[in-house]
Amino acid sequence: MKLVIAAVLASVALLAAAAPASAQPGQKQCLRNNQIDSFSSIRGDERHIIVIDRFRNKYKLGFNTVCDGVHFNGALQIRSNSNFGLSCITRGDQVISKGIAGQRDRCVITSVTPYTVAMERADREQAARK
Repeated sequence: MKLVIAAVLASVALLAAAAPASAQPGQKQCLRNNQIDSFSSIRGDERHIIVIDRFRNKYKLGFNTVCDGVHFNGALQIRSNSNFGLSCITRGDQVISKGIAGQRDRCVITSVTPYTVAMERADREQAARK
């Protein structure tokens, strides 16, 4: 009986960890490597990309330098300092893309911010001004 209860509690803990962070009360949104669905560039901005998770949450990732390789790629890899798939993508993790000549470009993530509608509108307005 104790073994069954322990197994049920372990299953509940695992399901809670796998749920989207936005669904857990009291916790901030969290982009997890194993929940990434797609990404897109921001027109006119070579220091950020937008990443969308499978729950349709959007995140703006900032880089330490211009990261032009990500804007011309159909696929990216995010290498986290944590090897655990449920860990949040954080500052210091890397976005890896294949460069034009076939070499790998690595960009260090300096920020991960939930991407709001207001931020998206401001980015569009700024791109239109350029």
